[in-house]
Amino acid sequence: MIGSRTWLVEVELEYHRRGWPFDPARAYRREVLREVAGLRPRRWMGELPWVLHDHEDRSALNPRFVAYLDAQLGLHTWEERLHAMKHQPLQWWADRLEEINGTASS
Repeated sequence: MIGSRTWLVEVELEYHRRGWPFDPARAYRREVLREVAGLRPRRWMGELPWVLHDHEDRSALNPRFVAYLDAQLGLHTWEERLHAMKHQPLQWWADRLEEINGTASS
């Protein structure tokens, strides 16, 4: 698990092998952002659905249009969350890492 003590030991060894300076908070931020980037929702595939209403039920939205809206909203929400996470100060990441390891001061 990202942030666990075992993970910290493995990552620290990897950083030292590569000759990189090791900062636990920076390493934690890097891995979490990489994982979040992998959770990006799929973009809408195909042509944009120009038909808004269902032909058989005029009070209902076309299912393709609903799927398009869901995809757009999911992507928008993901982008907002990623943006917020990218702009957190390094101390915020250090605090989250301490919470995971149970070393946060009460």
